[in-house]
Amino acid sequence: MADLKAKKISGTQARLREFIDYLDIDVKEFETATGLANGFVSKVGSSIRDATLDKIRHAYPELNTNWLLVGEGTMTGSEKSGTTAQIVPDIAYIDKLIERLETTIKEKDVELERITRYTDQLLSAKDEALILWKEKANNYEKKISAGVGELATKRQSQPHVEQARK
Repeated sequence: MADLKAKKISGTQARLREFIDYLDIDVKEFETATGLANGFVSKVGSSIRDATLDKIRHAYPELNTNWLLVGEGTMTGSEKSGTTAQIVPDIAYIDKLIERLETTIKEKDVELERITRYTDQLLSAKDEALILWKEKANNYEKKISAGVGELATKRQSQPHVEQARK
């Protein structure tokens, strides 16, 4: 806590950041999900207006706002540990997590599909290039063979050149 005081962070802000860490999200995601302005978390003081608190409650019903504001009770659910009141917000939180995970999976599936298409294009281009290189190699081989054949024909037609060299 000494570290938090050195940075002049209010207890409310520290608890809010603790909740965000608990959610395993970043501050921007929290501010977006609650509809709060960018920078809200870094500017929050020791009190939060009711309208703002309602936005937070709506986005994160599992958050115990009494804990957030005054540090009493547990972070999630009601103050009575193990009660239905605590379990219901936890279910809402789990549903929200499942929804986020499903969204992330869909986004990753789209990205994977894009990468797969790109990989297929690269493989196809590689195959086409290989075919072209083989054709060029065959053409060069034919030209070389034709050139060697031409030289052999010239030598046969000019026997006097061979005898003059001897």
